[in-house]
Amino acid sequence: MVLSKRERRIFWTTLVVMVMVVFDRFVINPGLEALDSVSEEKQRLDAEVSAMRDVLDPNRSTTRARQWQEMIENGLLDDPSAAQSSMLHALEEWSEQSRVRLTSVTPQRSTRDRELRDRGLRDIVFTIAGKGDMASIGEFVWLIEQTSKPVKITNLTLLGSTNASGRDLTLSLKLSLLYLADEDTI
Repeated sequence: MVLSKRERRIFWTTLVVMVMVVFDRFVINPGLEALDSVSEEKQRLDAEVSAMRDVLDPNRSTTRARQWQEMIENGLLDDPSAAQSSMLHALEEWSEQSRVRLTSVTPQRSTRDRELRDRGLRDIVFTIAGKGDMASIGEFVWLIEQTSKPVKITNLTLLGSTNASGRDLTLSLKLSLLYLADEDTI
């Protein structure tokens, strides 16, 4: 079979176009996608390294001092009575907002945690008992978790319903609130 000059030109042009399409689909596009993913990964790792350098950089002390000042202003107090009073008011506000009936709130200053004392901190442990339905207790716990106060939940217990409707749950909760310790009490 002898092809004319025109048919040979069409054959070679078609062959070149098909090779280019296959090359594009199986070599160039996957390569570009891999390059994009590597570029995104590089940006993520650069940001991570930058964040780590910020932590280790001694010249960033002004930023750390500002962050520490913000923490103090948002609730890390140096007076245990003021810290306790602030937390009691916050608990009252959260219980009203979430519709949890607090039946008992008992604050107790703790001196046992050696790690805290070594860092110049102390804590007040609040033992809380209350009642409410699942939604209100969930909102109450969420409000505690979202606060800017230096507080954490150390123990949470939910007990079943005590009434016939089955809606009231009993909440038992322990919170630990940090405050700055005086130099003479450390």
